[in-house]
Amino acid sequence: MADVDVSVIVPTYNRKAALKACLRSLDEQTVAATFEVVVVDDGSTDGTVASLVGYESRFELYVIAAEHLGPSNARNLGISKARGRILAFTEDDVVVGPEWLERSLRYIDSGADVVDGRTVYVGTDRSVRRFEDDATRPPAFIPCNLVLRRQVYDAVGGYDPAFFDSVRGLYFREDSDFAFRVLDAGFDVRVAPDVVVEHPVQFVSFRDATRHTRRYELDALLHKKHRVRYRRSIEMRNLGRFTIPRPMHYVCLIYGLSILSAVVSTILGRGRSTITCAVLAWGCSTLYRFRYQGPRALRPRFDRESAGFLVLPGVYLYSICRGALRYRSFGVLR
Repeated sequence: MADVDVSVIVPTYNRKAALKACLRSLDEQTVAATFEVVVVDDGSTDGTVASLVGYESRFELYVIAAEHLGPSNARNLGISKARGRILAFTEDDVVVGPEWLERSLRYIDSGADVVDGRTVYVGTDRSVRRFEDDATRPPAFIPCNLVLRRQVYDAVGGYDPAFFDSVRGLYFREDSDFAFRVLDAGFDVRVAPDVVVEHPVQFVSFRDATRHTRRYELDALLHKKHRVRYRRSIEMRNLGRFTIPRPMHYVCLIYGLSILSAVVSTILGRGRSTITCAVLAWGCSTLYRFRYQGPRALRPRFDRESAGFLVLPGVYLYSICRGALRYRSFGVLR
């Protein structure tokens, strides 16, 4: 078969309806180049593969059915079947702008090896990279909006499947690991604020926030592989002229120390100290909740969800300690 200019890789897992919206947005691309879309069904149980039989579009659609092996394996499998000289990554719950590919290829044609676009929440102009200026931020390599030359992928060896725990269903940081290897290889990476996709708001409920928090176990693996870049790049937050590294990590550490101090104070009969430590722990849990729910976290409520968020920083501490032990990378705790 003849080569195509661009291969769009779309991993999917139990998001049949959202996937259709993603494909429709790809069908509206203004680009003149030829492109194909490779959908990799990562073990869905909602009939995704059957729903795409006979799907008509302007692009060639290839659907690959796989076991549930995680996003790294899904992307690698899709690329192994792709024919394009340019690889474009997006996700099944994303809607890409009509000029997504056209604008990306302009950067490629001007010499870029990698194009790192801007991802906003659906119906807004609010970036998912909160506290970061899209005009000056470092590349994020979010795989729902990433375009690169095929030789970049080949040179660094693709996505690392180790960032997926098949037993517990956790995946995290495979995009950061890929990014660090690309940057270490010295490729030309361009941040492209005009290459826009829309992503739904996620991790708002307590259940979803807990699932996301548990993923931090894999931070230790990333730290083990890329100690220097991890310290310089992971969860850096810009507040005015100040850059704060991993603020939620330290919020959770203060939370843990506050809980421990409250217990000791209670045993020693120091009621005032117990109250002070408990209030500090509550404040830390509110800050952690704000990360997921924004201003909603500041509304006083006494319900099951609020009680759950009170202990979520403890889930974070457990997860990151478990990862440090599992991967023997204790520096991640600092």
